[in-house]
Amino acid sequence: MALVIETGAGVTGANAYCAVADVDTYSTSRNQNTAWTALSTAAKEAAIVEATLYLETKFRYAGTKNSYGQGLSWPRLSAYDSSAALDIPSLTVPPAIKIACMDLALKSGLGTVILDDNARGGMTKMEKVGPLEVQYADNAPVGTDYGIEGLLKGIIIRDGVVAQPLFQSPEYSDDQYFTNDQFNNNGSSSGGAL
Repeated sequence: MALVIETGAGVTGANAYCAVADVDTYSTSRNQNTAWTALSTAAKEAAIVEATLYLETKFRYAGTKNSYGQGLSWPRLSAYDSSAALDIPSLTVPPAIKIACMDLALKSGLGTVILDDNARGGMTKMEKVGPLEVQYADNAPVGTDYGIEGLLKGIIIRDGVVAQPLFQSPEYSDDQYFTNDQFNNNGSSSGGAL
């Protein structure tokens, strides 16, 4: 299967957010180059497709798809990165998506099963193998967290809400015509009788 890379143009049939050369370069920066370069091109491409599929199936993103015919979730319209407090241009794939894809491709290529089927929906209460025992908290998420959610936190939707920045000052806070309490409706009038 050949890679069809999403460039930000809404490529029909796209199945990857990054190219093999991108992951080759990324693997060098992560000191995992030896194991990754030993893989065949076909194995690297399969790992990238699996990483992209993980990003497509595990997360909901801010905004809406740019066009009906595009192969992947990105590019998107009206997407906002709340962690950076920036609009995401409509003809782009955010760097966070590309980095997450490269990171997951490395994990997949080096043997980690990132898209696994969870027995009984992954709702493990207790697992015992010999003297070893594992019991997860009742509210523990299903599956494995691969450490990319922090990278994507500003563009993914959780519980129907896009993550918001920790501190956000009102747009009018430095405006000479508005005061911070101007729109409070506490029943009193501060400018004369009604």
